[in-house]
Amino acid sequence: MMSSSHDFILKLAGPVRLIRSDGLDITPKAAKLKALLVLIGTGTSMCRPRAFLQDMLWSRSDPERGGASLRQALSAARKLPGSVPDLLIIDNGSAALNPARIRIDLALPRNCIEIPEFAEGLDVADPEFEDWLRDRRSEFADACEKLPASASAMQVLAERVAPPKVIEAARPAIVICPPVCDDPSVRAHAEILSADVATHIAQIGDADVLLDHRTPGHGKRLAVKVRAMRQGPGMSFQVQLSEVDVPRAIWFGDVACRNAPGVNQNPQFDRLLIEAAAASSAYFGQLGPEGEPDDAMLAYQMYAHFPFQAGPKLERFEAWFSRHADTAQTRAIQLAWRARLRLVSLLENARPDNNAFGEATEFSRAAISLSTDDPVVSAIAAEVALHVEGKVELAGELARLSAERRPRNPFIQAIYAQALARSNRPKQGYAVAQRALHLAAGQPNLSWWHAICASTAIQLHRFSEARKHAELSHFLAPTFRPPLRFLSALRFHDGDEIGAARALCTLQSLEPGFSLQRMADRSYPVASLRGTKLLAVTESGLL
Repeated sequence: MMSSSHDFILKLAGPVRLIRSDGLDITPKAAKLKALLVLIGTGTSMCRPRAFLQDMLWSRSDPERGGASLRQALSAARKLPGSVPDLLIIDNGSAALNPARIRIDLALPRNCIEIPEFAEGLDVADPEFEDWLRDRRSEFADACEKLPASASAMQVLAERVAPPKVIEAARPAIVICPPVCDDPSVRAHAEILSADVATHIAQIGDADVLLDHRTPGHGKRLAVKVRAMRQGPGMSFQVQLSEVDVPRAIWFGDVACRNAPGVNQNPQFDRLLIEAAAASSAYFGQLGPEGEPDDAMLAYQMYAHFPFQAGPKLERFEAWFSRHADTAQTRAIQLAWRARLRLVSLLENARPDNNAFGEATEFSRAAISLSTDDPVVSAIAAEVALHVEGKVELAGELARLSAERRPRNPFIQAIYAQALARSNRPKQGYAVAQRALHLAAGQPNLSWWHAICASTAIQLHRFSEARKHAELSHFLAPTFRPPLRFLSALRFHDGDEIGAARALCTLQSLEPGFSLQRMADRSYPVASLRGTKLLAVTESGLL
């Protein structure tokens, strides 16, 4: 019977052994379960992000299959014969060994002649784990040679063997691969294109740009590879996006330049960046198996699912934010997107919510206080200032600064367009809105960008163009309310009373308590219609 203040000891010097306090060996036989215990036990505070564990032990599996395998392994580890339910603590983002139940033992056996190997005999056929284990074994051997086998020395040894703390959230990453070139003269152009594509994808969401796919601490990763060829006086480029963990291409794009000196001015490069951003948003923006958002992928998921409309998806995101409202851990971007969801509730006029005004402002200001240099955070703050607080000048300045820093981000540009139009610069606002629509090509929820174009065109009094965009927006998202409001007014202005009445009846079915009198009220969200003759629809008697 061993003497210990803990119920379990995980021995890592020599063969991996999980020993109960009464001396019973309950070590799992499966190599991956042993590896799971070793990885978690050597993490900071005996805790590891689930994405790290998946990357270490199932790096060759596709993300969904790897995630399922990890869940099964964690479940099996919790049910080890002779164990206890709270030995392994699991939540959505991490797995940890309970420090009140277990301690890690790296002490060398007494009077040992040869230094044992760290996790001796453990063999898991995964290249990521093999690399990690090789490094840990080397560090363990070096430390054993330099330190006496005393309790204090073993404490230092344990700290050395434990790898550096990994990034808490397994952030997505873009890996820049060396370009493939048939001529040295095109290499510099190919390298610039690689960097441009990677940076643009990273800035659309919130990803790291890496030069080596082996960098630890990341979740989903996309590789950018450019192939460049010399074609007479010009060049041709092919860009490929592929998964790093599972060799699978997800997108190809190409562009040809007739004259090398003009390669940087070729407008087709814009198209490449736009298409690559759309493909990466779809890839990184996938929700989890249970349909839950993921903090690390939040920015991409907000793009991919953009809860612009009231309904179950908006409520799901709202519920997720409420569950992750720990201000000690909340990031600025979380608060900003949460502010935007409250803004959506207001603009959609989904249900009476007296708290939404205050919460939108509160979350927005808290986000800015945490990060003044994130353009997406600033852009959302501009949107809240514009639509909730009525601070047009402040909104314009915040949106301008954000747009200057992210000139190819369609979401930021659309917010800037609204701020311009409301700042008595409708012509410039409409031009920026059209640019935003161009940049958003291929992005999901294109209806929102068409609605912004309709809104800014109305303020420029280009009603026929506004109706075109509103009709497209309504076609793409039949229950999206802003375009229905625009259409009721624009159709009535064009003499299409039947079409106007249809739009009003649809609004009435979507918004409890909707009426023409309600629409005419200054609190109703149709700011772009005010000051124009389009609000004549509120006196039409069509409802």
